Amino acid sequence: MATSQHPGFRIFILGAGFSRPAGLPLATELFPAVKSLIEGQHGTETKFDRDLSNYLTYCEDCGVRGQTKDALDLEMLMSYLDIEHFLELRGSDSAPRTVA
Repeated sequence: MATSQHPGFRIFILGAGFSRPAGLPLATELFPAVKSLIEGQHGTETKFDRDLSNYLTYCEDCGVRGQTKDALDLEMLMSYLDIEHFLELRGSDSAPRTVA
């Protein structure tokens, strides 16, 4: 008499760094390369550079020390940019919004 049992459920949680053993770089290692590429192709008068400058000013205003354009906390930068967009302090240039 064959009985079948449910094999159960498995949950895999993959976090940042999962691809590291495969030799792929982490985001913190990619950022300097991306920054260098942008500056090499477009110079430093870009939206990217202005966002970095605004972020560093924000950090200084909040008392966060040790952040520079070449050495910053990438997760904090991404959070800053996400909050700016979510609160509609920044957004698409294609659809201007009016406030009633």
